[in-house]
Amino acid sequence: MFARLTDFGHSAAHAPVLVQLPNPSSSILATIAFARAAASILPCGRRASWLTFAETNNIAEPVVVGDECCINLGLNEEPTVSNGGIPEDFANLILTVNLVKGNWAVGYLNMGGNADYITFDFSAYPKNIVSVTFDVTIPNWEETKNTVAYHWNNEENSLYYISGPSKENVTLTAPENAKSFTIQRSASTGTRIGQVCFELSDNTTPTEAVEPKQNECAAHKILRMNQVVIVREGKYYNLLGTPVD
Repeated sequence: MFARLTDFGHSAAHAPVLVQLPNPSSSILATIAFARAAASILPCGRRASWLTFAETNNIAEPVVVGDECCINLGLNEEPTVSNGGIPEDFANLILTVNLVKGNWAVGYLNMGGNADYITFDFSAYPKNIVSVTFDVTIPNWEETKNTVAYHWNNEENSLYYISGPSKENVTLTAPENAKSFTIQRSASTGTRIGQVCFELSDNTTPTEAVEPKQNECAAHKILRMNQVVIVREGKYYNLLGTPVD
């Protein structure tokens, strides 16, 4: 064997070698047929469109969101993700607003009629509401006009009593499995709501465990008597799908 000097490369010299010429494309047909027979055998079928036997993980990971969501109602317009009123993690928060006599203002949402309300719905997330905190101001507060109405999910309204005309911070504990919260005007003198913050927790409702469904065509290859065979349901098949003893 004689060495040859090279001008470029990883070594200064190389030995002469013979390189095999490429095979014609028709020679691959037998390989394709063999591979198809081995990958999709009887009795599961011998077509390229049959399901593969390998287990695959094609389930997307769940979207992870935080445990707190604060919505700013004081932007002089309905809060959205684009104007910064709703956090980006909660872009799928469903916000339902009904303002008959109310309006958006700088620093608060003004609810001017008893039909005015705002609902925060977290049904799009695997979270439950633990508690909610929000600012309430009743400018024309009176001892007989001193409440704000609220309810969880689709339950009936409850009343929270405000102690005076100054801004008051309200914190409410949610019932089990609460997914939405509604604030409604009830003081008959106007109600102003500032920032609303929710504490959330993962949905821990127990679910029945489901056993994974086994692939009816599950099969695997083994070496048996110096031959590669396919084992399925305790029976042996050659690579063409023919049963063997």
